[in-house]
Amino acid sequence: MKQQVKEKDFTETFLSYIFPPKIITGRVDIISVSILGTPSCGKTTLMEWLGETADDVYGDLVNIIYANGFRVAAAHMDDRPVQLIFLDDVSGQASAFKGGNAEAIQINNTFRHKLEDCQEANGHRYYGGLVIIVKGWQRDNDLHRAFKQDDCRIYKTAPVLSDERDELAKEIGEHYVKKLEEITYKIRIMRDQKAKSDCVCVLSYIGKSAGVGVLHYEQSDYRFPRIKDEHEFVKGVEKEKKKAEKEEETKDPPTRTRARVCDEAVLALHREGRSVREIARLLNTTPSTVQRKVKACECTITNIDG
Repeated sequence: MKQQVKEKDFTETFLSYIFPPKIITGRVDIISVSILGTPSCGKTTLMEWLGETADDVYGDLVNIIYANGFRVAAAHMDDRPVQLIFLDDVSGQASAFKGGNAEAIQINNTFRHKLEDCQEANGHRYYGGLVIIVKGWQRDNDLHRAFKQDDCRIYKTAPVLSDERDELAKEIGEHYVKKLEEITYKIRIMRDQKAKSDCVCVLSYIGKSAGVGVLHYEQSDYRFPRIKDEHEFVKGVEKEKKKAEKEEETKDPPTRTRARVCDEAVLALHREGRSVREIARLLNTTPSTVQRKVKACECTITNIDG
């Protein structure tokens, strides 16, 4: 006879883990959370509950970012010691079928270094802290492996495909898969909005046997501001880049005259027998720039390794 599983309430355990009351100093730690479920199952309302909870715990010390892309999220980080980043449905940048977006993977792996850079740029008003990344997905198997290294995974609904169900049962056990199927039935068939407040939580650091339980949250009136859009951000970056290139092309004549004087200085030093590195150091430029200018005048560099 199979032993009956005693269902655990993981709500307080989960909150105390991702929102520690004591803020770390001297180093930056990172916590990664994934929320998985079908459309309209309550992923965003769960994120909003977490945002409200973080605001209650940390107040002005937390920077809450709600975005749909990695680049735009990183661009809105500041120097506060707690950065809570919500990435809602960014599977397009993290798809297993496309091999993953290299830039998104790189940013995902360096969020904590971004906080260090922000704090250094602001004169270390704060030193160290915590970056909490909460990602919303629809299907676990759609994701590139680089985005699956989570401290916590929250399942909002049960998988439909039998092979995915079997995989999930290996991770959380048959009891909790049935719990998810019960929640899914209430949400999808019974249209029970209250059922969206329950989900299954997996805390990786506790271990497979003890690290699974039920997470319950209350839906609130807290709402995120308008989502920071990746497409708009990238479009703005490209616009600024083109503007800078245009300004470079239309520089006034005095600027071009100064550039010709620089060429003459390079040639004069070269004729003196100075090495490329020496010329670069004296004129505060790069060796490759010196080589290019000399070659353009059909000169021969005779002393490169000075």
